[in-house]
Order: sequence, then C-alpha cells, then structure tokens
Amino acid sequence: MPGVRLLDCTLQVIDGPDRGLSAPLGLERITVGASASCDLVLTDPAVSGVHVELAPLGEGVRVRDLGSTNGVTHLGARIQEALLQPGAVIGLGKTTLALISPEAAPFPAAEACEYGGIVGHSPAMRRLFTALTRLEATEITVLVEGETGTGKSLLAHAIHAASPRRAGPLVVVDCGAISPGLLHAELFGHRKGAFTGAWRDRAGALEAAHGGTVLLEEVGELPLELQPTLLRFIETGAIQRLGDACARALDVRVLAATNRPLRQALAEGRFRLDLFHRLSVVRLQIPPLRERPEDILPLARRFLARQGEEGRRLLTPAVAAMLQSYPWPGNARQLHNAITRLSSLGRLFIPEEGAPPGREAEADFHQAKAQMIDRFERVYLMELMQQHGGNLSAASRASGLVRHHLRALLRRHGVDPQRYR
Repeated sequence: MPGVRLLDCTLQVIDGPDRGLSAPLGLERITVGASASCDLVLTDPAVSGVHVELAPLGEGVRVRDLGSTNGVTHLGARIQEALLQPGAVIGLGKTTLALISPEAAPFPAAEACEYGGIVGHSPAMRRLFTALTRLEATEITVLVEGETGTGKSLLAHAIHAASPRRAGPLVVVDCGAISPGLLHAELFGHRKGAFTGAWRDRAGALEAAHGGTVLLEEVGELPLELQPTLLRFIETGAIQRLGDACARALDVRVLAATNRPLRQALAEGRFRLDLFHRLSVVRLQIPPLRERPEDILPLARRFLARQGEEGRRLLTPAVAAMLQSYPWPGNARQLHNAITRLSSLGRLFIPEEGAPPGREAEADFHQAKAQMIDRFERVYLMELMQQHGGNLSAASRASGLVRHHLRALLRRHGVDPQRYR
C-alpha cells in the first residue's frame, strides 16, 4: 500500500476480553493465540492455542488461519488466508483485532443495528452488516454458515432483497428435507416418463429461479453423487432436465446455507472441495446468540413490539435478567418461541434444551451459582433503572428492595442511576 510503512503497523485488540493489548508487526511474522509461545497472548476462551499468523509482505499483510477451532473472520466472512491492508479488522472468537498505522484507521463496524429485518447491536453483527452492505452491488456466490436458529435464511433473504436481482424470484430448496432420490428432479426438473411417477414435464427449482436467486439450505446434506451436476451448473450456467437430451441456459445467482461446518464434510470425503470453493466465494458466519449476549434484549424487544404496549410491559427487569442469563442453545429461534409463550401465557418458560457448557461448567457449584446470580442482578438492576428513569424511590417500590439495599446493589454492580435520567 503506497505511503504506508507496514513495519510501523501495530496489531491491537479493539474489542474483547483483552481490549487494549497490542503487538508491533515487526520484521518477521507474528502469531496470535492463547499459548504463551505466541507474540500476542489472548485470554479469550474461544481463541485457539496458536490461532493466526500475520506476516508483512511488500503489498500488504498476509493473515493465515493456523487451523484454529473457531476460525478467522474479516468483514463478516470467514477466511483461511488473505492479504490485508493497514486499517483492516479481523475477528478471533470474541476478540476483534485491528492493523493500525499512522496512516490508516480500523475499518469500522456499521453504525446501524439492523439490516433487512435482522437485529444486531453486537460488534460482530454490525461488522456482518458492513459486509452485507459491500455485497449489495454484486451477484457473487455466498455461503452463509451458522448454528440452527441463528437466522441464516433471513440473512439470505436480505442479501437477495438488496441485490440487483431483487425484482426476480427467490427460490428456496432445503437439501436436507428432500429424499436423495428426488433431489435431482427437484433441482433440475425432469421430462415426462423420466422415472416412475413422472407424468408430465416439470421445471426444477433452478429453472424457477431464472432471473433471480436460488437458496440451497443445508447444502452440506447434498448427496455426493449430485454434487458434480451442481458444480457443472455453477460453472456453465446450464442445466439438463432428467431424461432430457438438450441443455438449458439459465441466469441464476446461487446462495447456500449450512448449520454444519463444511470443512468436516470435506475431511470425511462427503463434500467436494471444488464445489466448496465455488459456493464459498464469500463466506458469512452468523455467531451464535450465546457469543453476543448484548443482542438478546434487543431481539426480545423486537419480538414483543408486535404485541404493542402490552408486549413492552411484559419485559420486566426480572424477565430481562432471566433472558440475559440463559445461553440459548436454539439461538434466536428459541428466543422467539420463549417470547411467544410469554405473550400467550403471561409468564416466561424456558425449557432445558441441553445448553452447551459455558464457563460455569469449569467452576465448582458455588462459583457457578455466584456467577449466575451476579449476571442476573446486574441485568435486573439495569432494566429496573431504565424502566423507572433512574428514580431510586420508584425503583425501590417496584422491586420490593429497601432503598439503602438497592443503592448498595447498584454500587456493587457499577450501575449508575444518573445514566438513565
């Protein structure tokens, strides 16, 4: 990058548990991770031992994932290796790092906390919104990754709605819900008599999406024997109906989504590497809700807003604290179901759905209990102050806490009533 001395750059933690830590880029490569052998050591539990390597080259800084568990993201997309410029921002687990130089500033997260109906106040989601904004003028293939319930389909709909193809159709095919024997005909169509039960000619999903977009949900479930046919379509833009002798040229953008890391399917030989590269020109990853707890209450408010004023009254400080303290293994979908029950029954009921172990599992019973109580108290107090505009007397009456006890709790958790006035 002309005018920028790469060796003057600093790698700085701008968000996460180790915010403020930094390391000079230096003459040689540097490594970042949880291991004491790294040049920049992080305490983030989501960061691998030796997570990523950065090396200054003549034209930029090479960033390379060293086989980490949770990957490296840039502009909301997961990367294996990339050549970045000063000012770029990368994500490792819950940590955000920036390449800072006197001539360049970090790439900012989007200011908006919503994109296409998707709500996200966390830095990870706002960086994802920035990436989505950059994609609006393009028609490239996108792979959306994320756990079940994170909103992959909603994100794909937002990509289509903001694209040059918005006036065309969006056709959705769930590769995991259709039997392998029927999936070929579902995607590519068939001629009359091509197989038993084919009573007439039928166009497939790809033909139906002509001029628009096709979304392949759970693409990791695509049968291995069908993958070369899909690859050929992506490369040539042409299909051949089952039982047909002629090819048909189509104009279709392909989006794909998966709740399972395709890297595992690649290693097991269940997914073709060439198809993976064709589908993942851009990879967008939606982080699970447990990794962005600051998005829980905004999502809950959005779901309750559909009930009007009555819905807003249901989000009491106690309910907010309970929502905030739960890990939500089913992500936004499970949260939506809980809010629906709250609206219908007037009480919050969260089933125990085998939540993934959090940091509490690493502590003994008493430590884990204390951590949960601390989180509950802090969120409860913040919501209580917000609801009563920082008025201690009103908050005391509503909570049933005597004024001096309430004041002591506020001091203990660092909640300043003045902020809410």
